[in-house]
Amino acid sequence: MSSVIKASNESALHPAAPENMPAIAPQAEGPAALPGQTPVSEVRSAPVLREFPLAELSRDAAAYLATRDGPVGLAVVLPNNHAVYAANGDQAFHMASVAKVVIMAAVLDAARAEERVLTRDERELLDYMITISDNDSATDLWFRVGRAEGIQAFLDRHGIEGIYPDPDDYWGASLASPKALALFLNNLVWGDILDHEDRDLVIRLMSEVIPEQSWGIKSAVSQDTLETSIIGMKDGWYPEEDGWWANSTGFILPGAGKPAYAIAIMTNQQDTFEYAQETIENVVWLIHKALYGDR
Repeated sequence: MSSVIKASNESALHPAAPENMPAIAPQAEGPAALPGQTPVSEVRSAPVLREFPLAELSRDAAAYLATRDGPVGLAVVLPNNHAVYAANGDQAFHMASVAKVVIMAAVLDAARAEERVLTRDERELLDYMITISDNDSATDLWFRVGRAEGIQAFLDRHGIEGIYPDPDDYWGASLASPKALALFLNNLVWGDILDHEDRDLVIRLMSEVIPEQSWGIKSAVSQDTLETSIIGMKDGWYPEEDGWWANSTGFILPGAGKPAYAIAIMTNQQDTFEYAQETIENVVWLIHKALYGDR
């Protein structure tokens, strides 16, 4: 295999970024507020979270996962409860395009370390990498940030464990555990990895993923949640020889009275993409029902 990045085959399922990418609208002060939405600043997450089996959050979700074929792992972080619930939470899975969230955070962290704002080009690449899952943009940023060594340096600086960037530049083949990814998302949104401005950018980009790329978490939550919450997400999938990799990660900034949460569901060696999608969306539905009781 050449230096072409082995990631997801999503490029066939969404429009490619044009050679001359259009200008991105100026960034707002923060993500648009929705009526009744819980502000990010009101959510508090402890540096160390207590861990519990998934069954203590949702017996139905844990029982359902036990019936599904192939490796499947899941983790849910409830920042206000200072708790993480997991099933196969420490098992390593191939990340596919979920790795783009880590690349994005590393780019933002590098700019902050250099005490500079993002360039116009960097903003455009981040926008295309996240909102339409453009692989070329991800490859460009992967190399700009220092490839696997640069990503690892970012992870080490922030004490992030359980995420392993691919040393052969196949960023989609990077590994991570569901618990590591759920905790990473939790810390991006409610922790101190990013400053206020960068956190707002992450929330904005992950909440503006195009519908063709939003088959996982967003497809499984209730209509009420869609209308009253900000949902950030990143899915990834790739047809490997021994079966599909399919993952869905994200976070919910909910309406008033509902718990905020971050979630990561990862699968490898799935017979079909449709089977993996069914697993992911059904288990999200069961977890969302347990947390919100509105579906």
